[in-house]
Amino acid sequence: MAGMVSGARMLQAAGRALRWNTRQSQRAAMLARPLSSTPLRRSQGGSDIERGSQLHGFVVEDVQSVSELKLKAVRLRHQRTGLEWLHIDRDDANNVFSIGFNTSVTDSTGVPHILEHTTLCGSERYPVRDPFFKMLNRSLSTFMNAWTAHDYTQYPFSTQNGQDYENLQNVYLDA
Repeated sequence: MAGMVSGARMLQAAGRALRWNTRQSQRAAMLARPLSSTPLRRSQGGSDIERGSQLHGFVVEDVQSVSELKLKAVRLRHQRTGLEWLHIDRDDANNVFSIGFNTSVTDSTGVPHILEHTTLCGSERYPVRDPFFKMLNRSLSTFMNAWTAHDYTQYPFSTQNGQDYENLQNVYLDA
């Protein structure tokens, strides 16, 4: 376990390197897996991503190496929707995905926390009562959770299996 780096630590280091703050974003996604195994790879292959590159509707806004964690952080923005994507390119067995939303509140009713629990309660594409809890015991995930902080809500998961990653990401993004 000495060589393992937590997803939260990677996100913090990559965010600092890019001066990226998810709390300022309406929509944010974070992904930690090699660029060669994601939809955001260049068709000619590899990690030749540089500022200004256009990838599947995204524009690369910044690229930074974080040598102490052996990773490359890539900040992208979707041209049509404005979605921010922080991609962490690192040679790691875990494939991590997280999507977060700004959920600032003006009162103490707990609406963001209630919405956190109802968001992953099925959709048209996945019409089951509670897919989140069904996924917990049917997935090969190494981590799966959701939480609401004082001004944002986050939905992360990680898995070492590529097909499981694609399945979980589809459920999370459909919710």
